[in-house]
Amino acid sequence: MLHRSRTRGFTLIELLVVIAIIALLIGILLPALGRARSNAKYMKCATQIKQIHQALVLWAEDYRGEFPLPNEFSEETADQAAETGNSTANLHSLMIFNNFYSPELAVCPSEPNGAVSVDEDYDYGQGTTNLQDTDQWDPDFKGDIENARNGSNVSYANMAPIGSRVNAEWQNSLNSSFAMLSDRGPRDGILEAALVARADGLFRQVGDLRPRPQCGDGRV
Repeated sequence: MLHRSRTRGFTLIELLVVIAIIALLIGILLPALGRARSNAKYMKCATQIKQIHQALVLWAEDYRGEFPLPNEFSEETADQAAETGNSTANLHSLMIFNNFYSPELAVCPSEPNGAVSVDEDYDYGQGTTNLQDTDQWDPDFKGDIENARNGSNVSYANMAPIGSRVNAEWQNSLNSSFAMLSDRGPRDGILEAALVARADGLFRQVGDLRPRPQCGDGRV
């Protein structure tokens, strides 16, 4: 008499155990992947801050060691901008217009504020343009994060180039005692790390900071 061999399959319990193990592994791996992705964006943000600082240094090499002051470069353009004077918006727009970096560099890849975005329509004064002949940069570029109801094109804050800071600190001094650029650090009163570019071009991570205004208008 011939005996048929029977192929043994998974029992319901074995199948449930396999599914539970897979679910457990997914639960362990997904947070780790999320952290890795977040760390990668954080490092890219640090790289962008460094590149902006290096652009300021390159500018200073042609202007007696001084970082850009939009109001002195073109008071007319600075005064007609939405954010007048030596504002963060005018600072970055002046640098972008002179091809020191692109509008993309001014926005952190992990920017949490939905009102902050890359200026995809930056006006370089070429082809169809709304710029006047006297304009030295695009005055419609925005940089005030604290009042970003109409949008902002900058993620980062910078030292406010006002008063005694202009001659003492707003220059390529290689001084490590003060910050030139930074991401916005603590958000909504939560204490967390912030990336800071010092005047000597080096970086440090600052943690356990007191809450500060979330602004990119040059106020620190």
